[in-house]
Amino acid sequence: FPGVSTGQWWRLFTVALTHAGVLHLISNMYCLWAFGPTLERYFGKVRFSLLFLLSLVAASAASVYFGPQNIYKVGASGAVFGLLGGLLVISKRVGINYQSVVSTVVLNMVITFTVPNIDWRAHVGGLLAGVVVTYFLMFSKRT
Repeated sequence: FPGVSTGQWWRLFTVALTHAGVLHLISNMYCLWAFGPTLERYFGKVRFSLLFLLSLVAASAASVYFGPQNIYKVGASGAVFGLLGGLLVISKRVGINYQSVVSTVVLNMVITFTVPNIDWRAHVGGLLAGVVVTYFLMFSKRT
């Protein structure tokens, strides 16, 4: 079965370019449009890109390491969850009302664990990576 375990490491990145249908693509792009600009304004283009890519790789790695090896995995959802994790940290840090971000995370986790064929490992891995990477980016942020 071809994949990362057979040496195709680039699949950790290119998984974000594939989707399981139009609804999957639209939901990921909507979330990127909804959460991305705020994070990009806060961090700048380079650090925002770093957050997205590191969340993507962590989500892919969690999926590959903890998930079944005999199925294809698709989507940028893990990276989008990383952005949600980053938004949660930043909203808490700057002292704004972050209940709406928490509600969004909880709602998406409910969807993740109740809808069949969603890779929860990628979503949780991306969310955790987004939190961790955001903390590192905040400490290294030039002001």
